[in-house]
Amino acid sequence: MKVKKILGMLLITVLFTGLTTVNVIAYGSGKPASLDIETIYTINEGELFQITVTSRGEPIRNVKVKFAGQTQFTDVQGKAWVQAPLVDLDSTETLQAAKKDYVPARESILIIDLG
Repeated sequence: MKVKKILGMLLITVLFTGLTTVNVIAYGSGKPASLDIETIYTINEGELFQITVTSRGEPIRNVKVKFAGQTQFTDVQGKAWVQAPLVDLDSTETLQAAKKDYVPARESILIIDLG
């Protein structure tokens, strides 16, 4: 294994007996990357909606997304789908995204009662 310091980042190159080379970039700040949630923040009750989870602008897969009693995991494009619950009055639910080695994200989603 070779380790080089390049412009404030660690570049780790792992060689696999001539079959392939894998490059992994680890940012040298020592702080874990944050997750970011992209979605709509006002939704009608009962509607299905998409969440995209990214970090530093890149989609993150296998992020656990929790919303209104549902748990989903993001796909390779950082996307997951959840459904807004039925409500008696307009209300707010918390959307959470978490994955090991990342700072989790939370957003409030307003759910509109259609009466």
